[in-house]
Amino acid sequence: MGKIRDRPNYSIKAIVADCEAAFGCKIGRKKASDGKRVAMNHVYGDWETNFRQLPGYMRALQNCHDRTAVQWKFKKEDGIVHSGRKIFRYVFWHFGAMRTTFLHSHPVVTVDATHLRGAYKGKAIVAVVKTANDRVVPVPATAKLDTKFPNWGVHRYCMEHIRANFLSSVPKKKGLYALSWTVGTELDEAKYAHAWADLTESSQAAARYLQRIPLEKWTLILDGFHRWGTTTSNDVESYNNVLRGDRFLPIRAFI
Repeated sequence: MGKIRDRPNYSIKAIVADCEAAFGCKIGRKKASDGKRVAMNHVYGDWETNFRQLPGYMRALQNCHDRTAVQWKFKKEDGIVHSGRKIFRYVFWHFGAMRTTFLHSHPVVTVDATHLRGAYKGKAIVAVVKTANDRVVPVPATAKLDTKFPNWGVHRYCMEHIRANFLSSVPKKKGLYALSWTVGTELDEAKYAHAWADLTESSQAAARYLQRIPLEKWTLILDGFHRWGTTTSNDVESYNNVLRGDRFLPIRAFI
């Protein structure tokens, strides 16, 4: 239970190895899996109980800090007329302290989803901003963006995802990765045009692929300076990396 508490993603392979090292006997993967489940239930509760406790837990979060906001999304129960019951789909929340932080951040929000592990599958969708001190913090959901962004905000693409997608779609050629990065990040008009010429000369297929994507969505020189020089979703992905072990926890414990 101590190892599970310290490391929720404690693997079955590691459990088998640790048992052999500690007790001199080798157990099977099923026994290791059963032991892990029992330990998880003792420390965090089981998955079903966690979902039942979730509404009360979210209310407790709000009671502890009145600026914490929670929004639930449900769907009606299928196939049952007038049952009055709803089926859980999503819960969105932000912690109250983040509202003040949001007002003093760069006006760029990066969003990414990470898969949850364990008995019930799902996704955690995380949004973060970078503060004036370059700290990455999760941010609130907001009903109106016009106080922070013009025209309700604009959508931009992560350059790393753009490059990964296009490199998997066109014939591979040395230098394309670096050339596409130069096109996406160059702010000097002459150098930007030169980078396009080099890319087109290296691979016309790659140039055609990238030109089909609206250039304002991924090139810094044409994006209207909305992204404040942010080229990738690395900020939110680094935060998801912090949650990597927690993804194995039941839902209430995860939150």
